[in-house]
Amino acid sequence: MTTTLSELLRSAEISPSGELRAHVPADWMQGRSAFGGLQVALAVRAMRALVPDAPLRAIQATFVGPVGESVHVTAAILRKGRNVTHAEAQILDGQATSLLVVGVFGEARKSCFSLNRVMPDTPATASTPFPHVPGVTPAFLQHFDARMISGAAPFSGSGASHALFEVGLEDEGPATEAHAVAISDFAPPLGLTYLSAPAPASTATWLLELATDRFDDLPLSGWRIAASLDHARDGYTSQTTVVWAPGGATVARGHQTMLVFG
Repeated sequence: MTTTLSELLRSAEISPSGELRAHVPADWMQGRSAFGGLQVALAVRAMRALVPDAPLRAIQATFVGPVGESVHVTAAILRKGRNVTHAEAQILDGQATSLLVVGVFGEARKSCFSLNRVMPDTPATASTPFPHVPGVTPAFLQHFDARMISGAAPFSGSGASHALFEVGLEDEGPATEAHAVAISDFAPPLGLTYLSAPAPASTATWLLELATDRFDDLPLSGWRIAASLDHARDGYTSQTTVVWAPGGATVARGHQTMLVFG
């Protein structure tokens, strides 16, 4: 039996001081660590105890070490300005830090312009299923209903540096910013397409910029994620993503520094 993201978030214990404790079941693991998008979603939840109302504008995450089943998050305010609040959250393994996240929360300000680039019109008629294969793909993948519109599968040896996915999250909803964060981390390391045999990979840093703070009216299916491999050297890769909600509005833009062990 699997646990949806909504169920996992509801079961988390959160204190007013921003301390969160949660149990991550095996179906949300990614190798020996919890799925990175889930880790950051839990960190954002902890920061929300301290910053309940201001829209989340950006996340800066550094994955320091593996995160297991028992998750302990602490949060703190770094600085609260007139419009912008910087908060910090850490997932701890005893006294050691496994994940460090800085969240930038910003109140709306008057502006003379607005820009939200819409999703390119790319039909999904030739898409390929991107399923969870027990014992082969990471366990967390079973929570996603995904198809590949363009690109190539990991370990195909094709060297595809661009990919487009249509992604849904198997969850009863409603959609929240935590769901958007988790979906935004779906795209696999494109560096793995250059390999012809399985090898591990991991994310070292993740910058995610949110383009909206309206999630409750979004369905949890029909999202699209475009991923681009920008640079690779010495086993480190630089990958950029754009996330669109159903209907084409931009939800987030991300950038990851990844390690590919192969």
